[in-house]
Amino acid sequence: MSTEVATASYRSPGHRVTSRRRSFEDALLATSIGVLLFWWFTGGSILNPTNLNWILTAGGDPLQHYTGWQFFRRDSFFQWPLGSNPAYGENLGSSIVFTDSIPLFALLFKPLNAILAPDFQYFGIWILCCFILQAVFAWSILSKFTHDRVLLGLAACFFVLSPSMLWRLYGHEALVGHWLILAAINVFLSRQHKGLGWALLLCIASLIHAYLLAMVASIWLTDIARSVVYRQVAPKRLLGQASAAVILLAFTLWGIGYFFPGSMATEGYGWFRFNLLSFLNPLDVWSVILSEGAARHGEYEGFAYLGAGVLGLILIAIGAYAANREKMAFKPDVVIPLGILAIGFVIYAASNHVAVGPYDLITYDLPGVLNKLTSTFRSSGRFVWPVIYLLQIVLFVVLFRKLSARPARLLLALMLAVQIVDLSNASSMFKARWGETWTTPLKSAFWEQVPDQYRRVAFAFPVSDMAGYGPIELLAARNDMSVNGGVLSRMSADILADVQHDISDSISTGRFREDSLYVFTKDYVWQKALLNARSTDFVGVIDGYRVLAPSWKGCTEACGAARALPWSVPSGVPVDFSVNGQADQYLTEGWSAGEGTGRWTNQNRASLILWLGQAKSNLKVTFRLFALVNSNHPTQRVNVSVNGVPTAQWVLSEGSETKKEFDLDPAILASSQGFAEITLGLPDAVSPKQIGMGDDPRKLGVFVNSVSVSY
Repeated sequence: MSTEVATASYRSPGHRVTSRRRSFEDALLATSIGVLLFWWFTGGSILNPTNLNWILTAGGDPLQHYTGWQFFRRDSFFQWPLGSNPAYGENLGSSIVFTDSIPLFALLFKPLNAILAPDFQYFGIWILCCFILQAVFAWSILSKFTHDRVLLGLAACFFVLSPSMLWRLYGHEALVGHWLILAAINVFLSRQHKGLGWALLLCIASLIHAYLLAMVASIWLTDIARSVVYRQVAPKRLLGQASAAVILLAFTLWGIGYFFPGSMATEGYGWFRFNLLSFLNPLDVWSVILSEGAARHGEYEGFAYLGAGVLGLILIAIGAYAANREKMAFKPDVVIPLGILAIGFVIYAASNHVAVGPYDLITYDLPGVLNKLTSTFRSSGRFVWPVIYLLQIVLFVVLFRKLSARPARLLLALMLAVQIVDLSNASSMFKARWGETWTTPLKSAFWEQVPDQYRRVAFAFPVSDMAGYGPIELLAARNDMSVNGGVLSRMSADILADVQHDISDSISTGRFREDSLYVFTKDYVWQKALLNARSTDFVGVIDGYRVLAPSWKGCTEACGAARALPWSVPSGVPVDFSVNGQADQYLTEGWSAGEGTGRWTNQNRASLILWLGQAKSNLKVTFRLFALVNSNHPTQRVNVSVNGVPTAQWVLSEGSETKKEFDLDPAILASSQGFAEITLGLPDAVSPKQIGMGDDPRKLGVFVNSVSVSY
């Protein structure tokens, strides 16, 4: 691959003026391409800064991103770290980074808060900028290989219409910023101002998203290694540039709030992977021309479909190369480092559980030293994005070199039309989705009176998954209230446990904070609150949300609310552990998410809490479950205790559903106000991978289908 462009060794002032003028014109043309394709794909409605429908109807991640901004905008700009967001998450160590609210834009617009509309959102503006910058940097890269503006414009369109970028419009707005990858490649290929360019780009990437920063940093480190190996920069100068970049980046990371207490680590590496056939798999609505294949596990994170137009160009490039085998000049100091980097990205993206379509190809163990990296960047499939763009750059260089201008223009235009048609269903889907109107579920006048009496919302409990509670978080943000939890991309498990313990203690003793509205996410905590609420407190269900309002002075019956009463698990009615069941309300620790007809335990102990009331006779508790067993691991021991009292011991050897029962003495419930905390001790829990049953790394014990209690 050659980066040489025919230029004179001496450039006159007139030539420099002409060059600057051409660069300006190229930037305008690329900008026009980005704007036009933005309007075609999105319809433009998301650009309205007061249009929240497309954010709020999506819920989930987009609502999290917007709510994080709403909390952040109201605090003083002159704080340190600049990105701290204490009202959202309180003790959980919240910053604008961990709500994925695009910190760069949050910092840009925060000083303007006084003149911005109350519902202002910048996410549509950000997405437009991403379309434009994607075109600008694609044009800049490819202009190193041709000056033909028609070819440059057509080729830039393919980068903007990259399905892997557009897929992030589902709800990961920050990750639409693929232009950062192109910008990093552009700096790598440049010869001037590289030290400043890298420092600036690394800091900007850190203000957008950690994954994009990791990709940019990888390209930067490759450039440093290239400079050392090929002796392109004096060692002292290179050390100075690298040190300055590291210092500026560290300061930026500190200032925006990456270093709040807690952990960036989490589970999922090997699950959110890149499948080696993902380049050909459109998934869902992403191709009119090709049929979609199945995505196993979390392979949607490695979505890398190229588009029918790009796939067509690959075939054309292969044919053109076969017809004209004249050697292409390339620079080893460019191709070799980028080739090695691309291989490294593919290896990491595919993870240590390499899959080809529906088949697992290779499974291997990683050295323990890599655990920090893989647990921080668990969605490894995303790291295939730079490979996509390097592949496209090579593709267009081949086409530019092997075809004359006129056929190249015609073929690129034809394949661009194919790419547009191929993505038309995706465009229609997004436009329809963004055209929906959102209405708040908070209908009662009760919610209008809440900010008059309370300064915070206390979720009982704040959990890692707060789906469904976004409208209440938004209510708090709009009324200068704080919340003790929220949807954060990372949080400390230890701090979360401390927060939950403090709330549990308040509820168990009836000592509720007078400045807080309590909203309940767990049934067993709700039952405790019902038992311990004071006569001056309102405790009931408002618009489907369970609330306790300490010393409530507002409306109740007039707001359509009634005081709730404790209730017990109905006799003989099973608590369903399936993916669509209600078990989440009762579970405390040691459980995976629901899978099909039930869920696995994933630690050496797992607990659930049921309120059974003041029973007067023995109760029979029935579990329907099966164990993780095979010839290499023939039994699973289960030690059952209730409220800390050993109650039963089971030895399971069945690999299919079985029924296990034990009798429960009501005396055990007397000191716990009728609550039964059932704990399963699982000393033989083991991962399927360890016993040759697949590649699942979780420590599993038993798969529970249901639990029921008979009075």
